[in-house]
Amino acid sequence: MNKRLQTVNQLTSALRLKQLNYNELFSDGLTPLESVEIYLKEQLRLREERATELRIKRSSLPARKTIGEFDFGFQRSITKEQMLRLADCSWIDDALQYHVFRTAKRR
Repeated sequence: MNKRLQTVNQLTSALRLKQLNYNELFSDGLTPLESVEIYLKEQLRLREERATELRIKRSSLPARKTIGEFDFGFQRSITKEQMLRLADCSWIDDALQYHVFRTAKRR
């Protein structure tokens, strides 16, 4: 088994895939096909994550900030509740309902 694990690790490196904990992968009583599916999905997720990070880095955007890092005391003209509402995009549903209501009212 050790030789097989070494071969799998070499293949993983050759394909430029990240190493996974194989003991975890096979410990849940999964079939080999299910294990391969989980492995490949994780590899796809990691690849997309790396591609996103690379795009962000190449875009030369300023440092990434989250809503949690926003200084609500600095900008007094907008409240924390307004910013959180913008962040969760609940205003889109309200705008759509307004648009549908206005369109129905005109007819």
